Amino acid sequence: MEPQTSILVLMWEALQDPTLIFLCFAAIVSLVIGVFVEKDPMGWLEGTAILTAVVVVVLVGSINDYQKESQFRSLNAKKDDMTVTVVRDGQKKEMSCHNLVVGDILLLGTGDIVTCDGYAIGPNDLQINEKMLTGETVNKRKGEYEIDGDRVVKSPVLFAGTQVQDGQGKVLVLAVGTATYQGTMQQKMDEADAEHSRSILQQKLDDMTSYITNAGAAFAVVTVLILCFRMYIGFHQGLCCKESWDHAVHWSELLSFLISGVTIFVVAVPEGLPLAVTIALAFSVKKMLKDQNLVRHLTACETMGGATTICSDKTGTLTTSKMTVVKVFCDGSVSTMESLKLSPILKKLLCDAAVVNTMSKTNLRASSKGKEPDYLGNDTECGLLVMANKLGANGKAIDYDSEDQEYKRIRREFPEDMEGRKQFTFSSDRKRMSTRVKIGPGKYRVFCKGAAEMVVELCTNKYNMDGSVEPMSDKARKEVEAVINQFADEALRTICLAVKDVNVEIDDVEEAEKNLTMIGLVGIEDPVREEVPLAIKRCREAGIIVRMVTGDNMKTAAAIAKKCGIIDKEEEGNVIDGKTFRERVAPGDVLDQHEFDKVWPKLRVMGRSTPLDKHLLVSGIQASKIGVSQTVAVTGDGTNDAPALKKADVGFAMGVQGTDVAKNASDIIIMDDNFASIVKAVMWGRCVYDNICRFLQFQLTVNITAIVVACVGSAVLTSSPLTAIQMLWVNLIMDSFASLALATEDPSERLLQRKPYPRNRAVLSKIMMKNMILHALWQLVILAVLIFAVGDVCQPHQQLCDCSKSLLSDLTGYWGSKPFHVPSGRPKSYDFASTAAAGACPPVFDPADKKTFEKKRGKVVPLRSPEYCHHSKGSASDTTQHYTMIFNVFVLMQVEEDGTGRFTTSGTFSPASSTTTSSSSSSSERWQLRHDGLLGCPDRSPRTQHGLWVSEPDT
Repeated sequence: MEPQTSILVLMWEALQDPTLIFLCFAAIVSLVIGVFVEKDPMGWLEGTAILTAVVVVVLVGSINDYQKESQFRSLNAKKDDMTVTVVRDGQKKEMSCHNLVVGDILLLGTGDIVTCDGYAIGPNDLQINEKMLTGETVNKRKGEYEIDGDRVVKSPVLFAGTQVQDGQGKVLVLAVGTATYQGTMQQKMDEADAEHSRSILQQKLDDMTSYITNAGAAFAVVTVLILCFRMYIGFHQGLCCKESWDHAVHWSELLSFLISGVTIFVVAVPEGLPLAVTIALAFSVKKMLKDQNLVRHLTACETMGGATTICSDKTGTLTTSKMTVVKVFCDGSVSTMESLKLSPILKKLLCDAAVVNTMSKTNLRASSKGKEPDYLGNDTECGLLVMANKLGANGKAIDYDSEDQEYKRIRREFPEDMEGRKQFTFSSDRKRMSTRVKIGPGKYRVFCKGAAEMVVELCTNKYNMDGSVEPMSDKARKEVEAVINQFADEALRTICLAVKDVNVEIDDVEEAEKNLTMIGLVGIEDPVREEVPLAIKRCREAGIIVRMVTGDNMKTAAAIAKKCGIIDKEEEGNVIDGKTFRERVAPGDVLDQHEFDKVWPKLRVMGRSTPLDKHLLVSGIQASKIGVSQTVAVTGDGTNDAPALKKADVGFAMGVQGTDVAKNASDIIIMDDNFASIVKAVMWGRCVYDNICRFLQFQLTVNITAIVVACVGSAVLTSSPLTAIQMLWVNLIMDSFASLALATEDPSERLLQRKPYPRNRAVLSKIMMKNMILHALWQLVILAVLIFAVGDVCQPHQQLCDCSKSLLSDLTGYWGSKPFHVPSGRPKSYDFASTAAAGACPPVFDPADKKTFEKKRGKVVPLRSPEYCHHSKGSASDTTQHYTMIFNVFVLMQVEEDGTGRFTTSGTFSPASSTTTSSSSSSSERWQLRHDGLLGCPDRSPRTQHGLWVSEPDT
């Protein structure tokens, strides 16, 4: 395994976010102006505060990614480190698979995982499951090359990641680690990581940030131009302090205009947004792990919330991946395991035939996850062992750690090393296996099991329910054929169990399998997980189409799809095989999008598919322009699924059965291989998206208010009542707590009762925009009153109590106080020009004009002090009660906005309470309408056409 990405590299990758890059630029500008231009002792504060915000966001994101990767690696460490048996230097040794080297001879047996690429040597009967590589469920025989026409019957090459399904053999190690086929695939996936595009939400936020940046720059430029124009008019009219150009005053004034523009520019950017998004994703990731979702890429959370299509595997995801006997046919009667009643003779024969004809390495082990056991070895044989246990237990509980299990009792009765025992191994040509055992002096019994149609042809007799034997009549054969077809229609794998008693040791397999007596047929299936039908129903309600892509045959695929609820019945176009699909939509291996768009809307099940088919399906759906743009999620467990997992918007790998390559190519790992866990990921994804929208609405309302105050204040008063450092405090400190409140809401079931957000819809809906503007308007009204109607206007020689001229200064508060009796924070030039008497501006000092100065103790004191023009333009550094009050009111309004947003969007809805009474249900509906109305959520009762959302205008 490649070394883990360092924290520094993750920090650098996190710093590539466009919003953070812009914040760094703004910080540098602020530092340069504050430290080198203004030479203010505190000029470093604003820039440092912005850089601190960037550092916090980068650290939170990169540390979270590092922890997720560490967790992922630790989960895989135990599974990857397997003990293997090798022959090295002529000696048999046991060692870690990581210590294998080229030239070792690896000893394999049933159930072993192949940990290297190698070449089978010497005699062997290995049968390898290569599903993880090829997607095919048929076991591959290993040995010297056997070719039948274009078909390879047997090959000596083994690949890492595959599993020995049956047999034993020796393998010469040819490649290990990254040199194996699996390792090469992993390297290609790592290279593809560098080209992996940003998530849907990231793209939307990038677009929004770009828009806000442009808007902020426009506001800043316009404000600076207005200020410069006002300055020009002032000089043209000879207004106060504009009688003539003063380098000390007016260059500083121009610089203050530029600083006002930068302030507006900085205020426009929601500095708290990256941190809020990171907090929302990190919070959800930790919670999702409890729902069996290990998130490897944070952005996969919100992307899953917009999923419109899930292309799912069948085995292990929709089904349990545990072959189970569900039906038994004996003597003309089909019974379930629960209703099966057999005579003692027939029951013993059925159990013996099921157990004796299995490999000794096939075993059952008690599971820590439930009552059903874990399977070790061949799944079909394990299913037969479970059947024998249940028949032998007679309805009693089975202890799978006990030696008293029925299958173990039978194995003790017929041990592998018993005298007279011989096994005729399975052959793909014969499609059956047989075992001869000794049952008495000179008496032998041959047990046979295999494909029903093949074994039934060899049967000349059959057992009746009472244990008696009678010849197999034509009528009985037709009845058996009908049952075989019935089982096939129900997606059951049908196996025939037969027996034959002889008085001689038969060593010839053809002779041993002649004239058999049929015991019965067993129907085996990989059962659909109990929770899957409900999960798929919830997906439908959520507007998500589930498509099953499997390598199984068409009948099995369609039958399982019906049981899952993916389809109600087979119709033209909804079930297709991989070859037909490939020939139709990709002639010459090039995707024909026009033809593809005719196929995929109705497609629900694809059988006999290859990994290429899955990749084509994902690519075509993503590129389709029919209806709403699609967001595709894909599940996979094999190495060959890696390209499709990478191509998908969200790739789900199986935590139990998945290969390392599949896991490394995925965005989320399903720890229990359960489809229901994917539905939980959808719910979390929608919750994250809503939480981020909730915070966005709050954050941008703050910024709209602040930017208008900054623009109007700068243009009218020549200085903003809200400074950049104050806005940074609001955006980074206060809004960080707001993000914890608004961006960490837990999901509710109601999230699955509406269709997904369209992929191409902007993150800010029209309803959100309306809410932001209306909320900002009432805040601006209050702030305008406080800015322009509060604050006492005083001449330099006046006392506060003598010059109260603000509109609200005469109002009396508690205990006779005057709450608005405060000095104005506005520049004196504004108030003198707007509210004071004419001639309030002190004249320019002229030694020849006595009206421009006064004498105090014999000294000439100009009426216009040298500092007067600085102060009148808003350059005074002293703080005022007036502007402090404005800032405090602004902050309090944001706190109220935060509380209102949280209450309005979260409510007190409880899914459990909504079903108790009609009144509570209607209350829940009202809650949902408020929630959907606030964020502009899609309709909860969507209209569909062929499984596609009908495009509607965003209202």
